[in-house]
Amino acid sequence: MGTLNQRLVSPEVLAMDYNRKTGKFKDDDYIKALEKFQELLPYFNKNTNSIDHEYARQQFSNGKAPMFYAETAEIMLFGPTKFELGMFNFPEVEGGKGNQTNLTGSPEGFMISSKTKHPKEAMEFLKFLTTKNMGEKLVTDVGKYSAVKGTVNENNSSPEQLEAVQSILNAKEMAPWFDMSIDARIADAYLTGTQMMLNGDKTPKQIMRDVQKAADTVRFEAGK
Repeated sequence: MGTLNQRLVSPEVLAMDYNRKTGKFKDDDYIKALEKFQELLPYFNKNTNSIDHEYARQQFSNGKAPMFYAETAEIMLFGPTKFELGMFNFPEVEGGKGNQTNLTGSPEGFMISSKTKHPKEAMEFLKFLTTKNMGEKLVTDVGKYSAVKGTVNENNSSPEQLEAVQSILNAKEMAPWFDMSIDARIADAYLTGTQMMLNGDKTPKQIMRDVQKAADTVRFEAGK
């Protein structure tokens, strides 16, 4: 849903609504984004709400699902497949007001507590973790990518992983994961409502009314 919102809703509206102090979620493009999601339902597995991510990944790896919405860091987890593997960014949505080329995702990082008794040692450890050798090990052993240049290369990565990293480098902008972009209460109303929509129990308009109520509560508290 975060990606569909990002494709259909203008950046200015998203910036306002994702802010706890100003969010209202009253733009009609949010409803259009939910309707676009609804259009995909016939192409999903049956009982899609009961399928967890790992099972879905296994179905794809086994050739029982032709397409899988995944993180680039999951490529290593697919294992050897009997088919040619390819990837593409989420398609453009015709008439959408958002940036149609953004990638959805967020970088992961490290933090050191201000209360630590060993700040110098902690910093030295982080410097060690972010060396090129450790970055290469992260790719080789875990399949995740380091921000250190040159750590993803032909010696430790598959062609698909190299392609994935290049797509990240080429991206003009990253759109953070939806539940990381908004208050947890708004995310809960949104995502729970979307699951109910997939079951046929709620309409896009009903979902957005619940989201707007949650946003009103968050905005009221943020303004105190």
